[in-house]
Order: sequence, then structure tokens, then C-alpha cells
Amino acid sequence: MYYNCLVNIPKNTGKISRNKRGKTTYIEYTYAREYLPEKKYNVARRTTIGKADPDHPGMMFPNPNFEKFFPDVEIPAEGTAAEPVNESRAAVSALVPSL
Repeated sequence: MYYNCLVNIPKNTGKISRNKRGKTTYIEYTYAREYLPEKKYNVARRTTIGKADPDHPGMMFPNPNFEKFFPDVEIPAEGTAAEPVNESRAAVSALVPSL
């Protein structure tokens, strides 16, 4: 279940990845790495924390896992969005009426 609000995609370098399935892009968080001695490499343990919003780059629809791994981020009320970080110039000009 995804919440009906938008939050900024976290900026944890090396911990956040995108997984595109069909037309939907899911945001995944790497919470652990497990070493497999017989294969001699690490396997990332990931969980989905949200779904990317195609209309607002840098924003996503969070799910309950987002609250578990990022408890300090405030989730806005249903149907609203957090203050965007990297909004495109065209999207911002569409929100601000010209005088």
C-alpha cells in the first residue's frame, strides 16, 4: 500500500536504488549486505520504500517501509506533497501564475 502523498527521495548515496518494472519505477533501500563465502561476493538486502512519481522528478509515493527506515522524515497529510527539492523550471512556472 502506497500513501497518497509525495515526499523527497532520500539522498543516501549507495543505499538508494531505482528498479524499473514496466512503466513504474520503484525506489529501493539497501539495509544490509550479506557475504556468500562459497560464491565470494556480497548480496544486497533491499526493500521497496516507495514508488517514483513520473510527474515530479525527485519525489516519490512512500509506503510503510519508508516510515520504518526513515522515522525522522515527516510524511505530509494524505493528498499533499512535501516541499520539492529539484523541481523542473517548467513545473514550477506552471504552479506560479504569471502577473
